[in-house]
Parts: sequence; C-alpha cells; structure tokens
Amino acid sequence: MSVPVEDLPSLSRQISTISANLNSSMALNFLMGIYTMVYAGTMYLYLSRKGAHAHRRVVISAITVLYLISFFIFVLEWFFLEFSFVTNGDSRVTIFVASVEGGPFWAFVILEILTFALFVISDALLIWRSFHVWGRSLRIISIPVFFFVVEIAVMAFKGGIVDAAQAALESNIRSAQLFVSSGTTIMATSLIAYRIYSASQWNGTSSKGRFKHTVVILVESAAVYSLVFLVDAIITVIPATQTIGSFLCIAQPYTQVVLTIVGGLAPTVIVARIAHTSVDNTHVSTITHISGLNFQSHHTLSQHTDNDGDDGSLTGEERKPTFDV
Repeated sequence: MSVPVEDLPSLSRQISTISANLNSSMALNFLMGIYTMVYAGTMYLYLSRKGAHAHRRVVISAITVLYLISFFIFVLEWFFLEFSFVTNGDSRVTIFVASVEGGPFWAFVILEILTFALFVISDALLIWRSFHVWGRSLRIISIPVFFFVVEIAVMAFKGGIVDAAQAALESNIRSAQLFVSSGTTIMATSLIAYRIYSASQWNGTSSKGRFKHTVVILVESAAVYSLVFLVDAIITVIPATQTIGSFLCIAQPYTQVVLTIVGGLAPTVIVARIAHTSVDNTHVSTITHISGLNFQSHHTLSQHTDNDGDDGSLTGEERKPTFDV
C-alpha cells in the first residue's frame, strides 16, 4: 500500500499507525516467549516417554515445523520493525510511510510463503486428527478436505498477485481465504468435538463431568484458533479496514499477530495436554494416549494392559467404543 507524502493522513492517524506497528511487534515478542516455553515443555513430555510409533512421529514433526515457521515469521517481523524505526527512522513521516508500505519485496514473499505453510500444516494436522477420530473414514472428512483443497487453491492464487494496482483484489482474495480457512478449521473441530462427546455419552459421564469434558473438547479442538481466524476474516472483509488510521486498520496487526502464534500454539497445547494426561492419569475412565485421543471405559483399563495397539474391546454388555487418533 503506497502512501504519497503529499497525501498523508492526520497526525493522530499517523501516530496510531506507528503505535500499532510497534506495539503489535512487542505483543509478538511476548507471545513468542510463551510459545517457546510451551513447545519446550511439550517436547520434554513427549521425549521423556518410552516407546514411539508412526502417529507420534507425525505429531512431533508437525508441531516442530509449526514452531519453526512461527519463529521465522517472528524474525521477519523483527526485520520489518528495524526497517521502519532504524533504516527509515529519520522522522515521524518516514517511520509512518515505512510502517504502511513495509519492507523489501523479497521479505513479503517469504512472509507469504511462511504464513501459507503455517495455515496449511495446522489445518492438515487437525484434519488428520479428525480422520483418526472417525476410524479413518474418508467419507466423514470429505467436506473438511474439500474446504482444505479450496483453501490451498485460494492461497496459491493470492500469492500470484504482485501488482500494487491489484491491492483491492488481493484484499478480497485474502478475505475469501480467511473465511475458507476458518471453515476448514471449524468443520474439522466440530467433527472431533462431536465424536468425543459421543464417546463420553457411551461412557456414562455425569452431568458435571460431561460439562468439564466439553470444555476440554473445545480447547483440544482448536476452538480458540477458529475464533481468531473468524475475527481476522471479518475484520479483513470490512471496507473500513482499508482506511489508514481507522480502528479496524489499527486492530488488524494485533489479530494477525495472535493468529500467527495461535496457529502453531493451539496444536502444541493439545499435544502437551495429551502427553501430560497420558503420564499422570492412567486410572481415569477416559484416557488419552500420546498419539491422540483414545477413549476407554474404566472396566477396559482394569482388564487390558496400556498398549497403543489395544482396541479396548470388551465382551457382552460392557463393550464400549474406542477411538484412536
């Protein structure tokens, strides 16, 4: 977005834009620190357990790649901040123009690629979990997969727009991409949540326990990620966001920072909770294996050994469903 010096907005709007650029970068620093601690703790929980199988290797690889992508985005944002306040720090006007126009073209290309990879891997991991929750049923996950393919196509088309004159078109495509991505996440999340809730019904969970379990479902199914995605999509599609210095224009850098971190943090928190539960809670009616979510009745635990390959089957009236992710 180019801003001619002779057509600058009011002083208050310039200050608001500069402030949003600086403070959103500081927020990214803070959130990246939290993400790093969560990732390190998750890796410790994962690697301290004995045994491994293909599911666990997929999960650990995915959360590691997500962390590295978020870290590289963090480095790029640091570069953009230095570009605005150091390289172009001669005056408030030069800082403002640099904050709006951003850095070199190559940096934007790398940022687009990293953002694309972050969203794709996060949604792919969520769909992968849905696939295993529903007993590897391709029919059940066909709709999330369709949204996922459309998401990739829209992102690829958006990445092909490099002409500044097509800024409006790029903004519209980005809005569409955000809505499709949020749809992918929400649909995969809903499938996981419904399947887990159905399992709790089979296991005869009490009303209080069912409520608590539902809260865990929402956290584990990346509900926060879906919400942030939807908010950013709504902000992007509103025309007022394109007005420099407006409330929505100022809010967008913050939502994008949160989305960047939550995109990798949400799956990592899920894995951390799974690993912690698997280590500390081995005698509860609903257990969680390191490979995902594996629901078994209390009777199953008393009759079978704790084995990732165990199907948790019972005989007669005690038989309860088991879902392995």
